[in-house]
Amino acid sequence: MPVSIQESTKAEFVIEEKVINDAENHILIKRILVEIVIIFLYLFIINNYIGNVDSNIGEADGKGYYDYLPSTFIHNDINRKDIPFEAIENYQRIDSIQGYTEYKSFRVNKYPVRTAVLQLPFFGAAYLTNDLEDSTIDGYQRSFQKAIFFAALFYLFLAIFFLKKMLESYEIKRSIIVFIQLLVVLGTSVTHYANVGASYSHIYSLFAISAFIYFALSYFKEHEFRL
Repeated sequence: MPVSIQESTKAEFVIEEKVINDAENHILIKRILVEIVIIFLYLFIINNYIGNVDSNIGEADGKGYYDYLPSTFIHNDINRKDIPFEAIENYQRIDSIQGYTEYKSFRVNKYPVRTAVLQLPFFGAAYLTNDLEDSTIDGYQRSFQKAIFFAALFYLFLAIFFLKKMLESYEIKRSIIVFIQLLVVLGTSVTHYANVGASYSHIYSLFAISAFIYFALSYFKEHEFRL
């Protein structure tokens, strides 16, 4: 049977839409390919030369930034406004964590919550894949440690992506941009804070500052936010 004009037009539209989608996916992969390669290079160096660690959350500041999450979702002790410091038994857990300070007869986390907000999706993935009925889950098991490690890697990826976009706005040569990205990841303290100190605020601040500067430049140059 002969194909109607309507059916022919519809088939052409489907093919054209598929070609456009494939082209967009190809462009997207091409735009982030260098960043993906750099992250995998970083992982290769960690696993083969620097050494991966079991504790990515770290101590002191690292626990302080992160502890909002287990405190809220596991221990349910984020709100202690009705528990005075004299009730020692209610403060046994947080007394073992550096980062809580006494404030008006209460113990409060002295670190800003913004780092924990960025870590939340990764913490949530670990939380939901653990046995929630297990009373030994405290938010510091290996699955949570690795979740925060991958959170740091994700935001490091975004940080060097926005760094690239920012430098591109100044028409800097691509080879120089790649060199700068490699230098940031492999030649600064980022190497440490994306691995051993993955829960510290450094990587998340690098992402936030890079993104803020890029979008600010984009807005003032073109009066719109764009990637």
